[in-house]
Amino acid sequence: MKQKLLTFLWAVLAVGLAQAWGQTPDFSAVNADGVTLYYKLLDSGTEVAVYPKGDPSSSTSGNRYSAEAIHIPAKVSHPNGTSYDVVAIGYRAFYYGAVKEITLPASIRTIEGEAFRFCGVREMTLPEGLTAMNGERHFTNSTMLHTVHIPASLKHIPNYAFNDCSALATVTFCRNARVDRGAGVQGYGFCGATLPTGWSR
Repeated sequence: MKQKLLTFLWAVLAVGLAQAWGQTPDFSAVNADGVTLYYKLLDSGTEVAVYPKGDPSSSTSGNRYSAEAIHIPAKVSHPNGTSYDVVAIGYRAFYYGAVKEITLPASIRTIEGEAFRFCGVREMTLPEGLTAMNGERHFTNSTMLHTVHIPASLKHIPNYAFNDCSALATVTFCRNARVDRGAGVQGYGFCGATLPTGWSR
């Protein structure tokens, strides 16, 4: 009964987050790989977040990115010619993404919850300058992920961020980072990973 209640509450939260981010991107643009990426304008008026291809509450193939590799640009041009800084990875941006390689630019400052959940990415280098992982379950259930590099600029790794990443073998990050107890110690995640010298579980 308790598990069913927790599942229900998480589903309600997920819907709320999806509504908070809005259901549709503002525009799309083709990147250097020839992949069409979708973007949401942020309140600053000069910045955007990478957004899901389709409805973030759906995992169907038509709503997810599929490519061998995706290199996210630091700047993107709107069809009207306006240039924007790419500073965030939106909620469920690559949820169920069939992508082996994702390269993030140095301009990324925030990653929202479930951004790479169920994603096929193998290795992830989070850029220096990343300061926030908002929400939870950023890489949860990404069972192909084997290596993660976390920058010194990120001081907090939240709950369930790497939960059930069954292939995760190496995690490198600054010893000064605060790691929530559930960040990756349930299921798999940090349990089976090789951590930096001096870091204790």
